[in-house]
Amino acid sequence: MDLEGLLNAVWRSLAGVEKGMVLFTVAVYLFSSLYSPSTRVKALESLETGGRSLLRISLLLLSGLFLGSFVGTFLPRELVSRLLGEESGFKGIVLGTVFGAAMPGGPYVLFPIVSSLFSSGASVPSLIAMIFAWQCISLTRIPTDLGYLAVAGGEKLVWMRVLLGVPVPIMAGVLAGLIWRLK
Repeated sequence: MDLEGLLNAVWRSLAGVEKGMVLFTVAVYLFSSLYSPSTRVKALESLETGGRSLLRISLLLLSGLFLGSFVGTFLPRELVSRLLGEESGFKGIVLGTVFGAAMPGGPYVLFPIVSSLFSSGASVPSLIAMIFAWQCISLTRIPTDLGYLAVAGGEKLVWMRVLLGVPVPIMAGVLAGLIWRLK
């Protein structure tokens, strides 16, 4: 497939709202570039910054996608189902919380892994607990948080976030289980 065919295939796969966002972005850049020489310079600087961000995020996204497929391929379905599946109950919610709290990286790592675990038999309550723990507890973020907040004497804020974050994923997992059963 040539580049034009690839771009056409990608464009056809986008939902209407996604196409609208792409067209809006192109229109903003065109308008900024044509409005005045100073906005043209700023638009070009913005494109450069956006391009660097795209490259960095693309590498993270690829890493996450490959880690997700690795998890889905290498973790036996029986193991995932036993530890995080429907029959794992509250234990699965607690394990999901522990896994989510320890999960490094951003959403580009987490969500492909969650998707892969879901395909491998993990339950919704366990995965909701994992997502909430990644957001609320995030043990891997503690050093960064301490680095920023220690200067202002905010270490207590970091530890309070972690401690208050512990029950949230468990409650979210239990609630997700109740809601999921209603469907």
